[in-house]
Amino acid sequence: MEFTGFFPETYQFLLSVAFNNDKAWFREHKEEFQTYVQAPLLALERLLAPVALKLDPNFRTGRWAVSRIYRDTRFSKNKDPLRDHMWIGYREPQERNSECFGLYFEITPVSFGFGMGMYAPNAERMEAVRGRALARPARLEALLKAPDMERFTLEGESYVRPRVKDAPEALLPLLNKKYFSFDYEDGDTARTFRPEFANEVAEGFLTLMPLYRFLKGQDMP
Repeated sequence: MEFTGFFPETYQFLLSVAFNNDKAWFREHKEEFQTYVQAPLLALERLLAPVALKLDPNFRTGRWAVSRIYRDTRFSKNKDPLRDHMWIGYREPQERNSECFGLYFEITPVSFGFGMGMYAPNAERMEAVRGRALARPARLEALLKAPDMERFTLEGESYVRPRVKDAPEALLPLLNKKYFSFDYEDGDTARTFRPEFANEVAEGFLTLMPLYRFLKGQDMP
């Protein structure tokens, strides 16, 4: 399927899930899910995959990178069977979602977004990031201030007691987090209804590429 954009029904379906989160309802509306949510996500992934592989050739792409509507509730207190948000997620095959440092695109009932990062604490990986940053602080500061990076917001839980104090002021918010992400989110969902929207996401990924490579240790002097 060629990517022609998402639909108003895409977001309406995800909103409906929030009020009808059960398998019987989904079975009755499965065709809507396949048409308005799953198919455009798969089509968008096919366009984004070559761009993602420019950031990291180790990323796993294809259908595997697109989330499923059914949640794995075995180890969760939340037993709702369905997701009310969907995503395309790029990470290395051997990594788990909870520990990976990857790239994503996401739709929710009221917004879309994309970015990169790690979304749960990983002490070993964060120590490696701090080491690279403190070894080349000027390089990291330049990447954080690069054109178009202002659209991305640094997110993640910070330590109550800072782990790093002796570093440029611009780096401290990142270096004192338990985990981090650089996220762009927008509530203007009508922007996703055009086929050209794929170019916008691809350009966002490419904006993140130099910073991704530095933080991952692929940008070595």
